[in-house]
Amino acid sequence: MVLLMNKSAKQKAATPIPNVHSIFDAHPLTKMVMEDCIKFGFFKKDRPTEREYSEAEYYALWAFKSLISIRECFREAELSIRVLNNYPGQSSGVTSFQYFYFTVQNFYIRIGSLDDRALWAVNNVFHLGNKKITAREAIINNVHVQRTPVPSHFKLIEKAIQLAKTHRNEVLHRGNFQLEGAVRAELMYILTDEMIERFEAPAMRRNFKYFRSKELADLYVEIKKRLCRELESASAPFPEFVQSLTQTYTRMRARLS
Repeated sequence: MVLLMNKSAKQKAATPIPNVHSIFDAHPLTKMVMEDCIKFGFFKKDRPTEREYSEAEYYALWAFKSLISIRECFREAELSIRVLNNYPGQSSGVTSFQYFYFTVQNFYIRIGSLDDRALWAVNNVFHLGNKKITAREAIINNVHVQRTPVPSHFKLIEKAIQLAKTHRNEVLHRGNFQLEGAVRAELMYILTDEMIERFEAPAMRRNFKYFRSKELADLYVEIKKRLCRELESASAPFPEFVQSLTQTYTRMRARLS
């Protein structure tokens, strides 16, 4: 671990990272879709091309892809928190603060896309055939979708990721993402090691590097806690959301067989 952290800070940093992607591993719908994919031979080396799939095979494949997409989104967000403090060193070409900042941004990009991935799952499980997964109105307002609990669960997802969605858009579209509480650390890391070496007093050089590293270590503790809370909050609506898709998948699966 590159960041300078005292024993107390290390204990505080030991916040357990939520294992939310396991929601999908244990869910009956994931199991059902996975079994269909195995039955259709999707994991074989000599599997057929998509052009040769029957409608039932195509349906199972895309239901599987969309559910796994949500699972992987959560897993990647978990990994972002896990590697938050694993700065690879100056040879990487970035400072420890830049690495920290990029990793936090990656977390928000993942969590902020959960509504789009949920829409894709609805589109595929209901077999709607929309090409644009961001066509929210066409998907959620579809008459077949409206007759199920899916729209209400989808609204809960939108509400749960509202802040993450804002940060995602700041990163991807506006370029004005600001991490709350990080201003002091950001200013301290504007000074490169070469600039610090120009300080005349050796004690000043040592002290500045120490307090800069400590500032980032303390920030890491607080940000990790914050991201873990946001990850849990974002995942909370998903068990019921996935459950609301199960009946439709079962019905469509029987109809297409």
